[in-house]
Amino acid sequence: MHIDAPCELKERLSYIDAMKAVIDNECHAGCPYQLKKNPNLGETKLKFRCSADKCEACISFLKDDEEYILTEYNGTHNHNQIKDETKKYHTLSQCYRRVLINFIKQGGDPKMAQIECDKKLDLDDPLNRPSFLNASSDQMKTIQEKGNKKIKGIQKYDDNQFKSTQLFKGIKEQESPKDLIYFDVDNYNKPKKLIFYYASFKFLDIIKIVKEHFIDATHSLLEFKMLFYMISAKFPNTHAFPIFQFVVYPNTSENIAFCLKAFFNWAKVKPKYFMSDCAQEIENAIINSFPEVILHWCAVHVMRAFRKNLKDYAFESSDKLILDTKMNYLAYGRNGKKEWIEPTFKKILEIAEKFPEFSKYIQNQWISNQERWTAAERDENLALTNNISESINKKIKYYYFGGTIFMRFDRFVMKLIDFIVPSFYYRISQDIRLRDKIPNPLPSEKKPKKSTIRLDTEKCIMLTDKIKSLIVNSSANLNTLQLGLDDLLDKVVKAAKVQK
Repeated sequence: MHIDAPCELKERLSYIDAMKAVIDNECHAGCPYQLKKNPNLGETKLKFRCSADKCEACISFLKDDEEYILTEYNGTHNHNQIKDETKKYHTLSQCYRRVLINFIKQGGDPKMAQIECDKKLDLDDPLNRPSFLNASSDQMKTIQEKGNKKIKGIQKYDDNQFKSTQLFKGIKEQESPKDLIYFDVDNYNKPKKLIFYYASFKFLDIIKIVKEHFIDATHSLLEFKMLFYMISAKFPNTHAFPIFQFVVYPNTSENIAFCLKAFFNWAKVKPKYFMSDCAQEIENAIINSFPEVILHWCAVHVMRAFRKNLKDYAFESSDKLILDTKMNYLAYGRNGKKEWIEPTFKKILEIAEKFPEFSKYIQNQWISNQERWTAAERDENLALTNNISESINKKIKYYYFGGTIFMRFDRFVMKLIDFIVPSFYYRISQDIRLRDKIPNPLPSEKKPKKSTIRLDTEKCIMLTDKIKSLIVNSSANLNTLQLGLDDLLDKVVKAAKVQK
């Protein structure tokens, strides 16, 4: 049996259309498709394969932001388990489960989940609908509760989320006037521009001794594709902690720069080192705001971007391995030397020249920016990756907010200010107070100790008197003087060794 492809290869589909394509194949084949994940790619590449034994039918998508690109399709089923289209659908459809869970995470009513998802997927016939085990029972409610229990009970000051946020901001300005808080939105219903930022004055003393700043953004947490940014830091042997949070919409370098300047002016600090991914908006915002700052790119994001481009070219496997190894060495090699960078790039370009476009990409993106990402160009005490900031963002998104997506802006701001930031402050203050793990950022120069030689006072007086008497009495035996001086010299040498 053969099923036609839902669209041409490399064509872009919405999330629902992509999931519908998989479910249509399941319905026609009468057999569920299993999701095969690549642990190195996470949710970036999704491959669904027919679960029947030895069947090669499959459909693959590459996720690009909010769109899904069809990269592979095989609609030919070579098994004898094909069922009539009107028969009841298999109960183990992973794809249908994903659509249901996504619907509930976005605030949908669990009781209406199947009906609403059926409409989106054009599954009008109840007999042909993929069933989700206990779909309307406690299992479905549990999924919703996990996302909502983190924000349950948070007060709202107005039905409009942005008006409510504005009212909350006014209250916080009165309660804690030393905090840095700002909120501006051009339209309360459909905003075209929104900026919010917050920093607690309690972190000020800590902020002043931070050496390296880590910046990262998370999406899907808020509506309208607003990005939530966070600047984080970490000292040796302490937990990582956030020092500044902001939201911008749209995500432009100008909006990001506006927030960064406000924060560092408030803190009266000039940043020296910044760590980020390879996003152009972040780079432009940092460099334009602080020309003297040293910006480094996360090695993980560098290799991820490089490998993504490398896949588009038909290099031999051996060449791909060499290219990947060389780039990986440049990004992570702590023991590398600066003089090794040029020969390594030369070897990379020798292979890359087989595809001029790829060679140009290497030169423009990586060679011209080598001081941003090569480990040899970086101080050994600085980080190679942005894991510090990303780990905090992940904890906030999945632990504090329970994986909730597209949540109300006012509830997000309230929980951030009233609970999340204070909890991180408590943790880092405990590290500082109880374990004294933060080194002095500006250690005073140790003054060289004066070389003091301690000798027995009575012996020194006695030796001095002997020398005087010998000098006055020229007829005295000079051997005695020599022995006295030798004894004095011996004591001086021993005292010097003890002093060292």
